[in-house]
Parts: sequence; C-alpha cells; structure tokens
Amino acid sequence: MSNTRQSTSGTGFRQERFCSSIEFERGLMANLVARRCSRLIRPEDRKLIWFLQLLSHQDGGLEKSVEDFIRFLPDQAQWNPEQL
Repeated sequence: MSNTRQSTSGTGFRQERFCSSIEFERGLMANLVARRCSRLIRPEDRKLIWFLQLLSHQDGGLEKSVEDFIRFLPDQAQWNPEQL
C-alpha cells in the first residue's frame, strides 16, 4: 500500500496536516488547538486562539462569526467574504 502523505522536514506546524476537511466543519479540535497554543509565547495570542476554537463549535462555526463581525463592524473589517 502506497502512502501519498508526505511532509518536508523543517516545515512549520500546520493544523490541516493533522485533520481532514470534515473536522474543520465540526469545529477546531481542542487537542490540535492546545498543540498550536503551546508554541505561542504571548498569553493574549493563546486566549485569542482558544476563543476562535470556542466560536468554531458555535452554531454556524467560524464562518458565521466572521460574517457577523463584518456585518456589525464593517469599518473594522477590511476583508472580502468571497475569499472563503
């Protein structure tokens, strides 16, 4: 049986290498978020990542949260929703 999954040594941590696309639809997995947060130095960055993980499990997930943010604070968001 061949294995088509390969990674180049020395590349950075990437969550999508550890979970399938269906996992992103269900929300960010806490064990992967914890692994990512363990590499962050600033506590504020860790809190932000954990908050995003929480939002990913809310109704509509991260995509709905981003859409809500843009709708309520359009001047704060310089992002094109078509980029999803």
